[in-house]
Amino acid sequence: MHEHGLQGVSNILAGSNEMLDENHHLIQCIMDYQSKGKTAECTQYQQILHRNLVYLATIADSNQNMQSLLPAVSICM
Repeated sequence: MHEHGLQGVSNILAGSNEMLDENHHLIQCIMDYQSKGKTAECTQYQQILHRNLVYLATIADSNQNMQSLLPAVSICM
């Protein structure tokens, strides 16, 4: 893989980690509102969480599809 490709993968992983942190925060907010009986306030956070999860699933799926298209690489030492 070229250096540019590695940088792209690194950027995707960094963005994914940030999104996972955001999802953790969203889940905490949703749980907090639910525990206070404020279910209506949960909707916006649930929508953002859903969008993030769909995005992460799309990245994971495209990564899996890309790996199935690439030839196997063997490393000789």
